[in-house]
Amino acid sequence: MNNSLRLHLHAEPVPATGAMMSEGFQLLLSRAGGLHPLSVLIRETVQNSWDARQEVDGGIGLRIEGWEATLKQRLVLRDLVFADSGNWPGLSPLRAVLDDPEPLHLLSITDTGTTGLTGPVRANALPREGERRNFANLFLNMGAAKGVSGGGGRFGFGKSIMWAVSRVHAVCGYTAALGERDSRRFIASAMTQGGYSIPEGPHRGMFTGRHWWGRRHDSDGHAFIAPVTGTSADEYAAQTGLHPFEEGTYGTSFLIVAPQLYGLTFQQFMDRIRDEVMLWWWPRMVADADGTVDIGLSVMYQGFPMERKTPEQHPQVQ
Repeated sequence: MNNSLRLHLHAEPVPATGAMMSEGFQLLLSRAGGLHPLSVLIRETVQNSWDARQEVDGGIGLRIEGWEATLKQRLVLRDLVFADSGNWPGLSPLRAVLDDPEPLHLLSITDTGTTGLTGPVRANALPREGERRNFANLFLNMGAAKGVSGGGGRFGFGKSIMWAVSRVHAVCGYTAALGERDSRRFIASAMTQGGYSIPEGPHRGMFTGRHWWGRRHDSDGHAFIAPVTGTSADEYAAQTGLHPFEEGTYGTSFLIVAPQLYGLTFQQFMDRIRDEVMLWWWPRMVADADGTVDIGLSVMYQGFPMERKTPEQHPQVQ
């Protein structure tokens, strides 16, 4: 593998004034009202997509796919995307899963017809007037208001479910952001079970347990990780199994690495995902008089479309 393609890793250090540790983010899910994690996953991710639709009166496309990673996809994730994960003790579970010869399951959730993850790629960058901070609020901040009329909740809390559903708390994000000069963006992120410390060596210090992979930049004497952009972002997406966005199409894809199956087979897991979309979002999937729907859904398993009932045919919805 070409080492020049390896993404740079940033492990968030604990600042002198303290910070929320990764276990704090994961505990937010304890307030999910007893719902199954897959219910929360579909409720929150689709809500974020719906709030980001391009037209107030328009609809969105939603594509959910589950598959076993090819050997090449596994190696790209291990050696290029989540590079250097083996050198950080907190990331040893992630590295072990990527090294494991057993099948590696991947789950992607993609929306189209949305604005994508727009706005600054740094959490401390001042936005332009009227600019949404979707990228920073989803991948960097926690609990930031969306600023969307009629939107659901806040951008930061429910999104942590994506990391919780992953057995190794690892997620890749790829977006085509409407109105941005560098519209294509790819970044990876992982959380550990909790904060941790390294007592000696080149990485000596205390860390919150939050990690990002992208391109390292320096500004005002401070290093930060920014997403890969342009055609390079498209290439990382394609190499990890996501579908690059066509020119003029905007949206976001999330890749959840090694999803927890909750005692199900992988096919049963995908059946459950498909049913959760219907149960939570069927009002947006009832066809109008002209046959259009607010949310156009496609669910794929191992590269093939899964059978899907309409709301009128679904036994729990009809």
